[in-house]
Amino acid sequence: MRDMLIVLRCGMAVLRRATGLLFLSLLFSCAAPQVHIHDRHVLSYPLVKAFAKSHPMSTLLLLDYHHDISALQPGVTSFNWVGALLNEGLLSRVIWVSGRTLLLPNRNSRMKWLRRSMEGFAPSDAERIQSRVTLMDWSELRTLQIRGPYVVSLDLDILAHDPGDSPERFLDELSGWIAARRPPLLTVAFSAAYQRDASTSWKWIERFVRCFAESGASWYLEGGTESSRPESLEENGSWGLWETLPDSFARYGQGFWPGLGIWVEAPMSFRDALEERAVRPGDKSASEVLSGWIDADRLTLEHRFPPKALDRLATSAAISLESGWKGRRAPEPPAGLSATGVAVRLLDHGLDRGCLSLYEGVSDIEEAVQYCVQAAAKDPRYPPVFAKERPELEVELSIFGPWHVMKDPMDFRPGLDSLLLEEGGRTTLLQSSLAVERRYDRSAFLTVLARKAGLNGWNAPGIIFKRAATIWSLRTLPSIEEEDSSKTDPKRR
Repeated sequence: MRDMLIVLRCGMAVLRRATGLLFLSLLFSCAAPQVHIHDRHVLSYPLVKAFAKSHPMSTLLLLDYHHDISALQPGVTSFNWVGALLNEGLLSRVIWVSGRTLLLPNRNSRMKWLRRSMEGFAPSDAERIQSRVTLMDWSELRTLQIRGPYVVSLDLDILAHDPGDSPERFLDELSGWIAARRPPLLTVAFSAAYQRDASTSWKWIERFVRCFAESGASWYLEGGTESSRPESLEENGSWGLWETLPDSFARYGQGFWPGLGIWVEAPMSFRDALEERAVRPGDKSASEVLSGWIDADRLTLEHRFPPKALDRLATSAAISLESGWKGRRAPEPPAGLSATGVAVRLLDHGLDRGCLSLYEGVSDIEEAVQYCVQAAAKDPRYPPVFAKERPELEVELSIFGPWHVMKDPMDFRPGLDSLLLEEGGRTTLLQSSLAVERRYDRSAFLTVLARKAGLNGWNAPGIIFKRAATIWSLRTLPSIEEEDSSKTDPKRR
């Protein structure tokens, strides 16, 4: 093992402890409006339920392409949470705005859709629930006089369906209308599973955060559980699509990832917008995400390696891989005193084909990437990677900050921190990206790391764990090469 350059094969606010509806009810005791942002719309359920319990006969203004009323399966989900509230008798009515303009044929089809979704209810319950739902379009809602307590829930999937000529214009009108009425509770669901373009959707939610003109509002982020199970066939289909199109959905700074992973790699500009609003965690998982966003090591990495810098490193990796196939060997980078580390991982449709990590001591990051990608293509654990596989290959780059000894094996943030396991003079690494890509929680991540180290478990005595803040990006090799040639060939600009 070389000194300082170690080679390794690699595969905001304090959260309150009160829980349950009592805690949520206390949240609404202050006068300032509250804005809660989450991905899955089911996370609006306990918030609206707590409000409705403390404010009888409340109205829900649902700005959502979907009606979220269904009895397809037991339990509360993102597609039945409104139906659950109505069935529990907690809401006096729901005003459902499913698009900007609803002409008569479209309006009728939406109501038929609603009626079909209630076939799982008893007939009397279905009739009662439907009688409390009023379908409106945007022009009708703007003239509506609302009496009594009410809350607003906005699902950004409404911008992906029937937003009118400009989704951005519709979003601005919605945010201005909501802010002017100062609802005591506003929930905003990102709903990545129903969005069609990752980059555009991130711009939409950032636009809302920056344009919502309510200076006295308290902002919260909910992460939900680290569940690895999709809520619906639509969500399962979206997760599969994201895996097959990494250039659209896995690029650093705009990625879509299942579950809690959606917030781990959120764009810095969106995070800055929330931090300017003094965002607070609405649950434990959000507390960990927010702490990761402001982690000094991570911020240092992000400022040193913004998305364009990672794209340049990806291009360097692609060029070096081609050179390696032609017999030109990248030199081994010299050891240094830098705390920075790097890993390059090659995949074929999500399956590992090779990896090499220089997890610290990297002074020239580009030289290290060039060396690692060629070594990854010859990783002895896998068949060699040949040039003919070029169309199927994906390149993942991970950059590590300084390593810190952990007092507790659970003291890390899945998806944000990579881990080192040291035992018996051996060191094993697992990159943070795997927690997001494979939806590992803490226990699963540690189990995989221990198995990779050849151990039966991760809680045996004598094991030392270290963690490092990590940023990472996944690209297909063809897209890297295409992007590089478009920059160098004037005819392709």
